[in-house]
Amino acid sequence: MFGFHGIWNGTSVLYDRGTDSHWLHLRGECIEGTLKGVRLQPIPCRHVLWSEWKRDHPDTEVMVPDPETKADYFSKESSHRGGTRFPPHFRVTVQESDRRLQETDLLFGVSTPSAARAYPFRELGQLASGVVNDTVGDVAVVILFDGPSGSAAGHQRALDGEVLEFERTRSGLLRDRKSGALFDRDGMCTSGRYQGQRLPPLFGLQAEWYGWNAAFPKTTIFRSSRRR
Repeated sequence: MFGFHGIWNGTSVLYDRGTDSHWLHLRGECIEGTLKGVRLQPIPCRHVLWSEWKRDHPDTEVMVPDPETKADYFSKESSHRGGTRFPPHFRVTVQESDRRLQETDLLFGVSTPSAARAYPFRELGQLASGVVNDTVGDVAVVILFDGPSGSAAGHQRALDGEVLEFERTRSGLLRDRKSGALFDRDGMCTSGRYQGQRLPPLFGLQAEWYGWNAAFPKTTIFRSSRRR
């Protein structure tokens, strides 16, 4: 079980109650203690609107806040993503600032064994298709951006020994240009050559620039003009 330890470079550090080791939540990695260097197994997920989630998963259960600790939760207003306000008690923990982006710019970050890349929402929003076929390190990836919901998702795009090239359909699905196979936003092939198969998972998450850069300081930045 985990508890809150403190703030490092504007990001949360957790501790596990079993060994008192400290973990950086953005990387899922132990940075101090008995388990230093160990990384937790990530769970593929994506940010969606409640209406979308309920449509796709009508039988889902919803977590209810513990009444005894409800007062400790952030309010909906104060936890807004991508706001320009940077809490003072977070700022004093930041050791270095990277001015390639604004501190609170929203992005979809991808990390592979050999590289990391940030996909700023403002750059993804300039793409008519909202789809990026890219390579991060030596891993071929596809990034899907949805402007109305302000969310992004990513998957590896190698399947059955082939690297697929994707485009977006009018309904928001991914279509492999070569075979015509269709994949949903979770990377599952719903029709075509790869039906029933899922694109390999990718370590990707939505974050604000200050947090992503703190966890992955050597990150590159995607530019819609293909500049790095």
